[in-house]
Amino acid sequence: MNKNMSNKAIFLDRDDTIVDDPGYISSPEQVKLLPGAVDALKSFKSLGYKLIVVSNQSAIARGIIDEEKLSTIHAKLERILANQGVFLDKIYYCPFHPDGSVEEYSKESELRKPNPGMLLQAGKDFDIDFKESWMIGDSYRDVAAGIAVGCKTILINSPVKPSKKKVDDPTPDYEAVNIKESSNIVRMHNSKKNSSKKNEAPKEEKIQTPEEPPLAAQEIKKEKKTQVAKPDITRVNTTRNINKDNYTTSESKKETAKTNSSTEKLLHEIVTLLKKDDRTQMYHEFSLVKFLAGLLQTGAVFCLLCAVWVMIDGADNEISILTPLAFAAVLQLICLTLHTMDNHK
Repeated sequence: MNKNMSNKAIFLDRDDTIVDDPGYISSPEQVKLLPGAVDALKSFKSLGYKLIVVSNQSAIARGIIDEEKLSTIHAKLERILANQGVFLDKIYYCPFHPDGSVEEYSKESELRKPNPGMLLQAGKDFDIDFKESWMIGDSYRDVAAGIAVGCKTILINSPVKPSKKKVDDPTPDYEAVNIKESSNIVRMHNSKKNSSKKNEAPKEEKIQTPEEPPLAAQEIKKEKKTQVAKPDITRVNTTRNINKDNYTTSESKKETAKTNSSTEKLLHEIVTLLKKDDRTQMYHEFSLVKFLAGLLQTGAVFCLLCAVWVMIDGADNEISILTPLAFAAVLQLICLTLHTMDNHK
């Protein structure tokens, strides 16, 4: 097939990239898409990418599930996506692991990431142009597999489950916090690429003109000798005026910038002083004088209440009524005096 007709693809890890990983998914009921996964996959499709999942599934080698069970899990994943208008092109998985408990699958394999076996197989099946493709996953194994075939790579480094980099781990082209941000990175990369293609200037073609007849050429040379070159005064003056206007505009912009800078500085100083004054007043709101005035006010109210109580009780002795009233008046007078002193301080 012609190389120009090759497809481009987004290679995706499965767990903690598009599906939440509780730790070895063992049943279809555990399949749950991560937030933003559907929108991201739709975005990839709209850009013309194949959607190919490449997943290490050591749960088979460890005896947690078998390949038949894994098929039902993947069928559930594809059904959930299809219900929301997203269709995967294919899911590749590697069931092998060197430390597995199932003898059939307990071995090393070129399919197991960081080896690029699954990506290479997909490249043959779908005629993939790896230079135009991306590998996206939450592990440095995914990054290594993508680099091995020449893909651009994105490491999903979630703050919830951060990836720990070892000394020999490769560096991805980009990092993202989730699959949604990854789709934004791919879209931005495509936009820049398309704009750069549009800005490329076409090559100038040399236009060949027919040769002049000998006589015509001689006449033209004679005319050039007789003509005296006159300076285009109008053009020179216009250029000078334009340069002068540009200089004036530049100077006015500088003056405007200086004025704006001075205004911003002045406003900043005013705000700082107001804040400082507010804090100073806040610290001076409490005083001993106000505290004493409050206590005396409370005492005055108490004395008034006592007088009212004596009157209600029906006491005939005026002294027993006037005494608490007198105390109340004195305390109120002292309270007013203290407030006046505090206000004039």
